[in-house]
Amino acid sequence: MAHRIPKGWIEAITPLTIGANIGSCGTASSLKQRVVASDIAADPLWIDYREVALAHGLRAAWSQPLLSKDQQMLGTFAMYYAEPRTPSDSDLRLIEGAGHVAVIAIEGERAQAALAKASEKIKKSEAQLRTIIDAIPQLVTAL
Repeated sequence: MAHRIPKGWIEAITPLTIGANIGSCGTASSLKQRVVASDIAADPLWIDYREVALAHGLRAAWSQPLLSKDQQMLGTFAMYYAEPRTPSDSDLRLIEGAGHVAVIAIEGERAQAALAKASEKIKKSEAQLRTIIDAIPQLVTAL
């Protein structure tokens, strides 16, 4: 059974600042590369968020950046643990695979939204064209 991230933790990091030394997710976003903090209590990347993370029972965090096909930052996929923990090779493959699935889902959702927006523009253009076409016989008759 998966554990939930504490609500207080999510509130504490929202909105998340992106930059070097901003925990695992902020740093992964900044560097566009995976960041592993095996022990938040001792990791220098966590200096600004260490106390709140520890207060919420978080001791390890691994963050995988989610990059689009054109290398734009979409977000991060993070794994948190209640004890200090270093990822195994299979853990790293898991977080990378989960990151790929998340990118596919995000890009798919964005493509659907773009398609819907384009469809609305086409409908509006068609309506404007129909108005013009309907007006042409009236203009010709008036001449």
